This record gives sequence, C-alpha cells and structure tokens, in this order.
Amino acid sequence: MKVILMKHLLFTLAMIVFASISVSAQTLKQTPSQRPELPKPLADAVAGGSQVMYLGEFEGLYGWSLIRQGRPEYFYVTKDGSAMVMGLLFDGAGEMITNGQLAQLRAEKGDEMFAMTGKIGEKNTTPKSTAPKPQVTKEEPFDSNALATSIVSSYEPLTPAQEMFVDIRSANWLTFGPNGKHEIFAFIDPDCQHCQRFIAEAKPLIDNGSLKVRALPIGLDPVSERKAALMLAGSNPMDRFLRYANGDESALSAPEGISVTAVQKNKSILLKWGFDVTPIIVYRAGTGEIRIIRGRPKDFDTVFRDIATQ
Repeated sequence: MKVILMKHLLFTLAMIVFASISVSAQTLKQTPSQRPELPKPLADAVAGGSQVMYLGEFEGLYGWSLIRQGRPEYFYVTKDGSAMVMGLLFDGAGEMITNGQLAQLRAEKGDEMFAMTGKIGEKNTTPKSTAPKPQVTKEEPFDSNALATSIVSSYEPLTPAQEMFVDIRSANWLTFGPNGKHEIFAFIDPDCQHCQRFIAEAKPLIDNGSLKVRALPIGLDPVSERKAALMLAGSNPMDRFLRYANGDESALSAPEGISVTAVQKNKSILLKWGFDVTPIIVYRAGTGEIRIIRGRPKDFDTVFRDIATQ
C-alpha cells in the first residue's frame, strides 16, 4: 500500500513539474525578446537602412514590425517561413492582436524604440484599423552598370573617382530635397559640426528646388552610429538632423538596440577609398567630371556653380 501511495505521489509531483515547465515554455514562446530567425525579405530591408522589431507569436504566426523612413509596417510569417503576409492581425473575435503586441513591446523596450516613427517627439504609434500600404518610391532603381557605361566608353577603365561614385550610388542614402534639379552626395556624421554647417548652408538651395543632397549617414563612434541609423529609418530625416544640430538632442535619440548594419556599410565604403573624416562630398560637375571634396567647402556657391554649369 505504501509503495502504491509513493508511486502515486511521485507521479503527481512529476505532473506538477511537467505542467510548470509547459507553462514556462508557453510564456517564453510569446515573449517578444525570444526572437526567431529574421526572414530574408526583412533582413534585406534592414541591410538597406530599415529597422525591425519582433512582436511575438500568435497562433503559429511570428509578428514583425518594420520601420522604413518613419513608417511602420507589420508582417506575419508562418513558422516554417513558407509564407508571409503584410497587415494587421485580428483574432476570431475581431480583437486587434497587433495592438496588444505593440503594447507589450513598448512595456519591454520603452518609448525610445518608437521614436523613429511619426513626427519628432510623437509617441503614439498605435496602428489604424487598416493595413498600411507598402512604401513606394518615385525614383527609378539605380543601375550601377548603366552609370559606369554612361561615365566613360566601354573601352576605357574607370578612374578611381568614377569607381567611388559607382560605389556611392549603390550605398544606403536618403534624399534631402527629392525634387532638386542638381544632385550631390555627402557622407555625414550626425555629431560632425562641419556636416551640420554644410547641410545648413545647402538648405536654401534644397528648399528652392535647385539641389538635392543624397546624404549617406555614418557614425565615427558607436553613439553617432546609432543616430545615423535613426536618420536612415526615421521620419523627416532632414528635419531631425537640423533640429539636432540646433540643440534638440531628442530629435536623434536612438536606442542602444537599433540596427547599425546599413550605416556600417556606408562607413566601409568611405574607408575603402581612404577617407576617415566627414563630410566627404562627391558630385558630377557640369563638365561630366567626378569631383570629391574632403571636408566642408569654404565657398558652397562656387561648388554649386560647378555642378550647375553645363
């Protein structure tokens, strides 16, 4: 009888332990910090400057929030990775699961992770009841081979400046003044005072439609690297940059967990060509030659005339 009771007691204890383990495993499965492998389409977006946050699992679907140019998009991926859908997730009763996942993420990560969405200082990132539209750009995709062909004939090798120009065109940049008539590229560090002054000097030409600046954010130290990543992924990047330059530190308050993959690629291009300072300005002159300026130009009007003069 004692043996039977002892076996029954051991079985009961084993079931209690098993139940405890099962509950713990279920809790871990639904915790956003237990992140599965990032799907390749989202990983590619991160490499291009977007930021991604894991929302957790619901009914076998892994949820992700992708932030691209300040705009949140929501994706749900099957466990085996065979399918992915974009939009908001609801349960069978019509309750929005995405809202709850975002609330849990905010509780874990704090408001800093949401600083890149909406307007500067705006913390309300609750999605509307309709799925966001995919990000659409009006610019044509860039073909670096076509650019190389257009710079020189196929019988001539590219000069180092032309090769650097091709590298830059395939880097991760954002545009200040997308409708500008003339174009320059600039590697900038958010904490670089010369970069801040350069963009401030270029702003009148940007505002009147004469110039577009393709800004390639980099960071020369880990702190400015995170700020550069926020510029790439966040909303209103030029406004953020200028407000930060004028003393508003909250404009580029980047969390420690932000991905810096895209800005590190930009930095690797800069270092590849032997530069370790900012700004570095690259443009094609009106004559067709590629010019490289190390540091802030002393006379930006002269530079602009060199770009605009055919």
